[in-house]
Amino acid sequence: MTYNECLHYLRHLPAFTPAGVLSGKITYDLNAITALCSRLGDPQKKLKFVHITGTNGKGSTLAFLRSILTTAGLRTGSFTSPELVDYEEQVQIDGEMIPQEAVARHLSTVITAAEEMRQEGRFFPSPFEMTLAMAFLYFLEEGCDIVLLEVGMGGKTDATNVIESPLLALFVRISLDHTQILGDTLTAIAREKAGIIKAGTKVLSLPQPKEAEQVLQETCQKLHVPLEIIEPPAKLLSRSVEGQSFYLPLTDEAVRIPLLGTYQPENASLAAEAASCVLEQLGYHTLCNINDMISEGLAHTTWPCRFELISKDPYVLVDGGHNVQGARVLSESLRAYFPEKKITFIFGVLKDKDYREIIKIMGPLAKEFITVAPDSPRAMDAVELADYLREKGYSARPAASYEEAVSLGLAACDDVLLAFGSLYFVGKLRQIFSLQYHVKEL
Repeated sequence: MTYNECLHYLRHLPAFTPAGVLSGKITYDLNAITALCSRLGDPQKKLKFVHITGTNGKGSTLAFLRSILTTAGLRTGSFTSPELVDYEEQVQIDGEMIPQEAVARHLSTVITAAEEMRQEGRFFPSPFEMTLAMAFLYFLEEGCDIVLLEVGMGGKTDATNVIESPLLALFVRISLDHTQILGDTLTAIAREKAGIIKAGTKVLSLPQPKEAEQVLQETCQKLHVPLEIIEPPAKLLSRSVEGQSFYLPLTDEAVRIPLLGTYQPENASLAAEAASCVLEQLGYHTLCNINDMISEGLAHTTWPCRFELISKDPYVLVDGGHNVQGARVLSESLRAYFPEKKITFIFGVLKDKDYREIIKIMGPLAKEFITVAPDSPRAMDAVELADYLREKGYSARPAASYEEAVSLGLAACDDVLLAFGSLYFVGKLRQIFSLQYHVKEL
């Protein structure tokens, strides 16, 4: 199959939805991915992993860690989801996307195996599972020293948990999200995410709410694995739209990161600790100055659509904050970087998200909302969302398309324009800003 034929095949399979899982039409377990990987020779069993879960900050932490390990000379694979624009973004080595030729070759192999499973009446893998299996084949073929694996959702029954014990399990902040499937309490969600902890794994975590941290402690004690809580940096040295610097106890020196957002120093700290552990476990601590690798890697990290500034005249930012906790840290960052400013928002949301609470958090900062429906069957209608905002006393106008939303947002903006919502949504808006308004090269 060609690259285009492979993607056409994936895009015509049933999309994953919480409603589908709850109705029993879509499975959410490890049966299909386990069977699929077995047919492919279990490539995941021949790779070393860092497994990353939590609610917000997984991708940023992975980006910091990837940059450090690549700087140190490790051939570093990474699997993230969803893509912003291009399918290949999900599978990278040393920050370079998988070539389309490799997608076609490996995905053809995966699709053939999946179709055999279908014909035998077995569990049929989802597009996410097929992409993951393709990534395993690619990473193995390319001889990756380490693979950074971002959980898609949850942990215990997420397809990424088909791997055996990873070198490290990383936990970013845990909060409420995907409650229909993962549970409606922090304890239930933490139990699901703690499912990535296995015997022989070291666990690093940012500080968690009491209920979540208790689950992590109990799981680690039961499996006799060490748990280390990584405290956020206590000493911020500088912060501006050009980047931020802070004192990192691990290296006993100041480090700089180009990523904005008040939450990024803690993600960078977790990544630095993880990098130190990986380099030591793989024997690289004798081959390089780890502190130098950490400092250089952090300073050169890139990660789009996470409080990303793409223009300064006016200030235009894009952010993948799509849940309540994401809105809280986004609001905090806006107040820190743009105090006293009223923000023009481009906002789209899925119906199964707590949009009322998100609006309650973001509303006080708003000059105006431009609403638009994300390209998803789960999207909330732009007119309906604008009506709700006006009922709550906010200025709001619906847009019929992403292009119109960008045009209206730029026309309405005085100082700061922020597009926020699900990653695939803001990724497309970012592309429009770049292609039509030339605010930044992608």
